Amino acid sequence: MIQTFIRDNYGEIPEKQLRQTAILRHGRLSRKRLARSIDHMRGDPFGFVSFYVFALKGKKVVGFAYFCQDEGDAARWYYGDLVVHKKCRRGGVATAIVEEGIRALREKQAATLFTYIDHGNEASIAFHEKLSFIRSERQEPINGFLMDGRVVYERTL
Repeated sequence: MIQTFIRDNYGEIPEKQLRQTAILRHGRLSRKRLARSIDHMRGDPFGFVSFYVFALKGKKVVGFAYFCQDEGDAARWYYGDLVVHKKCRRGGVATAIVEEGIRALREKQAATLFTYIDHGNEASIAFHEKLSFIRSERQEPINGFLMDGRVVYERTL
């Protein structure tokens, strides 16, 4: 069974689960790179209003995503860095993560959630369309970042 939970920062996550998250995101890491990755996650590298959704199978992190608010429009949120362990794909983990994030955003009175998808990533496009995201022609940056060359998918909440 998959359990999802939200944390406003990685500092609330036990060390073992932080290590699992870093390895899931980056693959095998040297001890030094692993320590740097965990330090980066524990810090607040961007300073945006944000939160993370984690999926656990037992005590093991099997997926996560990052959600952040647009500084210029408090009702507009971005999500990305959706990662699911290879052995857990096609098992509803990604859907559970995104739906948990959407539940939290509705409580925060968010109006729109969007993400960037690489051109040609048909699996991601199909996944997002299944979750009622639609392709958008908006190419506005989020907090100063613009993901050139990617397609924007957006969902009204």
